This record gives sequence, C-alpha cells and structure tokens, in this order.
Amino acid sequence: MTAVSPPAFDSVTVTVLPSATVAFNADVVSGCAPLCVNFTDISTVTGGSIATQSWDFGGDLPVVQHCFTVPGQYSVSLSVTTNSGCISTYTNTNMIQVASFPTASFTAPLSTGILAPTVDFTDNSTGATSWNWISVIHWQVLPGMLVTFKIPRIPILK
Repeated sequence: MTAVSPPAFDSVTVTVLPSATVAFNADVVSGCAPLCVNFTDISTVTGGSIATQSWDFGGDLPVVQHCFTVPGQYSVSLSVTTNSGCISTYTNTNMIQVASFPTASFTAPLSTGILAPTVDFTDNSTGATSWNWISVIHWQVLPGMLVTFKIPRIPILK
C-alpha cells in the first residue's frame, strides 16, 4: 500500500525594509592645500529616516568639515543607517582635487648700467600655471622722501 500525503501549504509574510539612497555634496571640490571642504549629507529613505551617518574620514553628523592637507586626489565615502537598521554606502571616486601651492622664484642680473637700462628677469618658479609680475621700485625724489611705483618691468633710468 502506498500512502499519499496531501499537499502542505503555509504562508510567510516578508517585510522588505527601505534602504537609503546615499548622496552628499561639497561646497568646494578643488583648490590648494590645505583645502577645507564642508560636506552635507543629502541622503533620503522612503518610508523611514536616516538614523546615523558615517564618513570615511570620520564624523557622524549630517554636515561635516574635513581639511585635506596633502596634495592629491581623494575619494569620499558616506555610509548611512536607516531607522530600520539598513546600511547603504556611496563612494564618489576622486571627488576632491588638492593642488600644491606654486613656488615663486626668479633671478636677475646683479648689475645693469646706462647702456643696458632694462633688467631681464628669469622665471624659476615651479608648479605655476599663470604669472603676475609686479615690480616695485623706490625712487628718492627729495632727501627723506621715498616714492614707490608698481610697474611690470623695471627700466633703470636714474
């Protein structure tokens, strides 16, 4: 004799908890070191709320400032936890670009004369992408009176 069991059925209720859409913005994304950036968490969750934030460079507030002191490219990550315990993370790769300050340097001949009244400067700067030459020359007009002029080249015509 073969026994046949009737089919068994059961039901289970599955509740899918909402996860967050992680997003953030920054008030500045490039500049010279040290570059201090204010990050703002703009993450959202449908049918819930954000319970905690965790930035990859530290901090657990919705708005956090971080200063990048070394030149380079930096990725920024934010993990948020919803009030139901779901964790979501977003990383913005190479979001921050920190440049080093240029080093201004120049040389000029040690002397000039009436036959060569213009001084030619040689730029020895490093890391510069633009230059603003401002020369300052002091002329003594009367004894005890000093006049300062800002000019782009220095003709020596005393």
